[in-house]
Amino acid sequence: MIDLEGLTLGTGRDVEAGYVLRTFGDYVRDGLLPNVFPEGRNEGALPHRRRDALVLPRDRPLPGRDRRPRDPARSGTGSSRRGGARRSRSTRSGTTRSGTSKAGCARSRASRRPSRSPSTPNGAYAAFNERFWYAAGGYRYDVVDGEDGDDPALRPNQLFAISLPHPVPDPGRWPAVVGTVRERLLTPVGLRSLAPGHPDYKARYDGDLPARDAAYHQGTVWTWLPGPFVDAWLRVHPGDRRTARGWLEAVVPQLADAGVGSLGEIFDAEPPFTPRGCIAQGWSVGEVLRAWVKTADG
Repeated sequence: MIDLEGLTLGTGRDVEAGYVLRTFGDYVRDGLLPNVFPEGRNEGALPHRRRDALVLPRDRPLPGRDRRPRDPARSGTGSSRRGGARRSRSTRSGTTRSGTSKAGCARSRASRRPSRSPSTPNGAYAAFNERFWYAAGGYRYDVVDGEDGDDPALRPNQLFAISLPHPVPDPGRWPAVVGTVRERLLTPVGLRSLAPGHPDYKARYDGDLPARDAAYHQGTVWTWLPGPFVDAWLRVHPGDRRTARGWLEAVVPQLADAGVGSLGEIFDAEPPFTPRGCIAQGWSVGEVLRAWVKTADG
């Protein structure tokens, strides 16, 4: 789902996009997608990842008998608000907790009557903006209402709240968030998963399996994250495609390194930004390609 838009819709492969979406759609349960697909009679892992958003152009209906696949997001609304079947529940701050993941929830259309109840769109919007703002840092908490309280770790996750089609944060705070992410997380090969200076920050992804696992989300650079960062940047700086394109051009030399002709999965968080993980990663290629097309002139 991360790489689909860049690798199919972005390259004119609408038919393939339709096949993928319809296949995934068959496995949607309560608005959730599986992380592991079934093999043979095995039903696969329980779905646990919510589909964030994929905008299908209205003027480009997908080929086939069903011209548009069913919308998994619609099937998940009721389950989410009821608490859901996958360890998902509402918190008093108006956010949704699912397992170890906490995020603000919002629907695409606001109610006509303003309300601050967390169970309404306006209430969720107000709760998100009130609870997730970390005033001392000028960005958003990574976690609120967690086992250890509110977590002020600076991570790129907060970009999604700005970059998706229906932004949740107050627009007045977009520049601060994007500016902070640019200053502390952006590198020539992607975005760090955690800002330097944090006690858990790991500059290198190496060592045995436990050591690598400990570094995977604790500073390691992810090459697909320039996609949502470019989206967020253009929200704050409409029309400034030249600056955004410059960050993507910095990634291009990686096409001649490691997995030649492709982009890898992750990199060390500090120079020389050694490539690690998979040498050819679909979501890295897909998101960089999608953002490349988005920042093109004309």
